[in-house]
This record gives sequence, C-alpha cells and structure tokens, in this order.
Amino acid sequence: MSISAVHCCFNGCINIALDAVSRKCNFHRNRSKCAVGTCWNQVYARGLCVGHGGRKPCEFPLCLGKARSGQFCSRHSVHSPIKHLCDVSGCGRRAHAKAKCLRHGGARMCSVHGCETLARKRGYCWSHGKQLLRPIVDIVLQDFIVDVPAFLDVPAPMCFTECAEALLDASILDKLIQDEPIVSIA
Repeated sequence: MSISAVHCCFNGCINIALDAVSRKCNFHRNRSKCAVGTCWNQVYARGLCVGHGGRKPCEFPLCLGKARSGQFCSRHSVHSPIKHLCDVSGCGRRAHAKAKCLRHGGARMCSVHGCETLARKRGYCWSHGKQLLRPIVDIVLQDFIVDVPAFLDVPAPMCFTECAEALLDASILDKLIQDEPIVSIA
C-alpha cells in the first residue's frame, strides 16, 4: 500500500506538502495564498499577490511599473538620481552626454584614436580599458613576486590568476623536491 505524495499548492513549488489539508510545504507553511480564488501565488501585501495588486502601481503618469519605495518605481523614484530624458522631441530615452540618448548622439566614444566603440569606463571601451589597465596590474604583480624560482619560466605579462597558479605550482614542486620521498602504506 503506497500513499501518493501531495505537492505544495503554491505556483512553481515542487516540495512535498506537510499534510493534505493545508497542501503547504515546510517552506510555505506560514505563508498565505492570494485572495483571488483561482490564483495559487504567495501573498505579497494586502492579501494579494504582486500580479493581482499586492504591490501598488507607480504613480507616475502612464507608467506600468510597480512602486518600490513610496509611490514610484525605481525609474521615477525621488531617491534615485535624477534621470534626464533625451532632448529630441518624442524620444523618451535617458540622456547621456550632450543631453541626448545614445541613438541621437549622446554617446561617449572610446578615447583611443580610430576606435568607434562606446566608452564604458574611464573614457575607454571594454577592450581598450583592459589593455590600458594591464600595465598597472603587471607593476603591482612585480612588487608582489619577490623570488621566482629559476626553473619557472614565467612569460612577461600574465594576469593575476595565471601568475598565482604558476607560483602555487612552483611552491608545490619545491616542497616535493625538498621533502623526503612519500612512502605508500600498503
């Protein structure tokens, strides 16, 4: 005789219910179900799930977002930095440089001559930013690496993880050479 397991009643939960009456698993045992009859989502606030009004809508005109803190969504919140919109009429995108969005000429381009990629960090695109920051990392690593064993042939610029792995390998080999042979227990 086998008893079939009853799964938790909440949407997306595959855990086994604690009992067949409540139909809730251990995780959901103290949570409430949405007040809308056929909805099996967890209550967010005021007896309703997010989809049925548990979160207030943003009070900004024509915005369909959900309020995060106070009356507005994160896009229209007073707490978030002021986000100016593109100056081109009819465009509702966020302005970057020159009071325009990326599509209307507000993009900052990479500072490297001839590169037509958008600048992402410190005036450079991702690839040039990495190349320009690499010498700084190499200088720091030179100060970090005091004594590299002669048998370890380290090529000049290596990233930190490769260098750390090479040093670890060298220290393991050095330890094996210095220690007495390992005796296996049979």
